Amino acid sequence: MFRIDKIRIKQNLAPVFIPVILLFFVIFMGCGMRASNSGGIIGRVVDSEGRVVVNARVVSIFDENQISYSNLSGAFELAELPAGRHNVVINHPDFNLEQYFAEVSAGKVTDLGMIKLSSITLSDKISDVKSEYVASSSALITWKTDKERVCSVVYGPAYNNYTKSSREIRAAKDHELILTDLIPETLYHFRVQFEDENGNKFYSYDYSFLTGESDVPMKPSYAETRPINQMNQITVAWNAPILGKSVTGYNIYRRHKLVKRAELSDWVKLNDSPVDAKTFEFTDLTVESGKFYRYGVTSINQFGVDSEKEITDMVFATGVLNEETVLTADDSPIELHADLIVAAGVNLLIEAGTEILIGEKDSNSSGLDEERVEILVYGQITIDGIAGKPVVFAPLNGSGRRDHWAGISVITDSQLVSRISHASLFGCIGYALNIKAKEVSVNNLSVSYSNGGVSLDGVRSVLDLDNCSFYEIASVAVNISDCYRVSLANSVIKDASVGVITLNTNANNQTVVKNTDIYVSELGIKALFGKGIIANTLVVCKDGTGILCENALSSSGNYIDHVTIDALNGIDILNGNFTVKNNIITNSQALGNTGIINRTSENPVYNFNNVVGFGVLYQNCQKGPNSISFVPNFVGGNPYDYNLKPTSILIFADEYQKELGRYGVSRY
Repeated sequence: MFRIDKIRIKQNLAPVFIPVILLFFVIFMGCGMRASNSGGIIGRVVDSEGRVVVNARVVSIFDENQISYSNLSGAFELAELPAGRHNVVINHPDFNLEQYFAEVSAGKVTDLGMIKLSSITLSDKISDVKSEYVASSSALITWKTDKERVCSVVYGPAYNNYTKSSREIRAAKDHELILTDLIPETLYHFRVQFEDENGNKFYSYDYSFLTGESDVPMKPSYAETRPINQMNQITVAWNAPILGKSVTGYNIYRRHKLVKRAELSDWVKLNDSPVDAKTFEFTDLTVESGKFYRYGVTSINQFGVDSEKEITDMVFATGVLNEETVLTADDSPIELHADLIVAAGVNLLIEAGTEILIGEKDSNSSGLDEERVEILVYGQITIDGIAGKPVVFAPLNGSGRRDHWAGISVITDSQLVSRISHASLFGCIGYALNIKAKEVSVNNLSVSYSNGGVSLDGVRSVLDLDNCSFYEIASVAVNISDCYRVSLANSVIKDASVGVITLNTNANNQTVVKNTDIYVSELGIKALFGKGIIANTLVVCKDGTGILCENALSSSGNYIDHVTIDALNGIDILNGNFTVKNNIITNSQALGNTGIINRTSENPVYNFNNVVGFGVLYQNCQKGPNSISFVPNFVGGNPYDYNLKPTSILIFADEYQKELGRYGVSRY
């Protein structure tokens, strides 16, 4: 029984020697003794009955502390100690602390001899401690106390490492307490403790017990599917249970996604006889390509009893998806190691919160990119994410490459309409989303750390590309080619090379960019409009051009209105008839080249613009009536805020005597 509230201190050197020792030390120091000379201290730690005390902590306190621990024979050694008088402290969790003063001489070892530690145990308070009954997951602990007391049992995986505790409800002299939720086949250490009415704590010695084998074996500690290297087969691998003494083998189970339903099939056992206990792989040769599978591995004992299943991530078996399939958040994560091809006439529905992890190599070397995994949709895809629960497409194993996979391509001329909402794509070599379809719906798209964002080619339906974000795009964030009517609105493009490119061959095609913020390095917007509107948009391009208008095929309906541009060159119009008004065109560092460049033979209208901060404000054109040149007086800060301060003269400078630029009100 251990009592730890009192500490006994002993000194084995009489005070009468201290002056002599100090004088001796001073004489030697005066004679040139070097402080670098060192000695040592040795000793042996035992208890009051002469039994060895192992792992006692011995600390020498001088200019610096040095630490040693008693070994299996109780011996300890403190070496390389500076000469002088050392305070030696010995402590152990089961004994009272002891303290000695020892003189260390250069080149000599001081032997403290046998050091006896007195136990903090008070044997008349806790006695007869036993692990009375031990099962696979529980143990009955019994003990006695000198009088009625409320005690606790602390227990854990190692001596003096008691991580859990169980406490009695009422006082007793004869005690029993059941420890539950124990791990089978595990060694536990425990001791009994209580606190008396004075706050003094008392402990028993450390005891131990080993839990028995479970009726149900422990499941494997981990299971996964290997990257798929061949059609129609999948290899499953697993690790043995953490504690597997009773495991004699393994069983392998499989289930798959059902057609047109969110549910999976029932589990089917794949092996006729148990897999050997020393084997940790199994290859399923009965795989049907184009299906989504999940595997479960169980441990079995000598009676053939299965453990719980250790379940793998869901995996797509390489091939063509020929049946309507529903993927849900409960299926996540879903692994793709080869191309997922959605056949014509088939719909793949992916519900909110689903996570799809992409392998780094196309194991089947198929599709448009034979090296990388891609999703090719010749039928229909419905990505049905919601706010807070997007559908996520990300690299498997956390790869941080910008060319990890080849993204999603929707390539169809059918009447099936693919819908993509609240989807997040990362790490694509080309455009993360590539649309070549007559009808499609895309909104709340997020693309990051990819070479390209979204490419739209030949879309003939009205498409509102709303609430989208594009971050860290190496080339073009949004590429629009010959689409009937596309509106990019309420979106953000940041850290891209080029923000938006729109190219049209039909004067009736219209592209609209509004309520969007674009931060790029080379070019904000490059436009060959059928007809086009850029309104309530911010373009920041410190080293390039804000807006480059190559042409407008329609002679009317082309507006750049209420736009704020901070760029090396503001607006460059090569051809076409545009109305450019109510804009703030600036270089915030006053180091810009040209504000507005007019290269067209037509007659664009430039009016109510504020152009400032450039060496040349207008080139080959007149600024137009009501145009001004004032420092905008932005809010600024970090990150930089392009809102105008209330004191800015531009607050009342547009054609309606209201605010110029991005945060004014456009009528288009």
